[in-house]
Amino acid sequence: GPLGCRSFNSVLQRRFNNEQHRDPLLVHDPTGVYAFRQNDKVMQVVNDYYKDVYNGEIGRVAKVEDGLVQVSRSL
Repeated sequence: GPLGCRSFNSVLQRRFNNEQHRDPLLVHDPTGVYAFRQNDKVMQVVNDYYKDVYNGEIGRVAKVEDGLVQVSRSL
């Protein structure tokens, strides 16, 4: 709902990372629409053994280009 973590994340994104990158990549899925911008902080929420990325890992969006999001791992 309007007070849930997805809404809160959207508010934080607009507050802290909105002006630098005005054209986000919009991703539509059954739970909503998500905007990804360069330098956004992201968290993996599902294990992906093939890509060696696991639930809880944090990274930053390094590049948004041609409908793809490239994430670099935070150290």
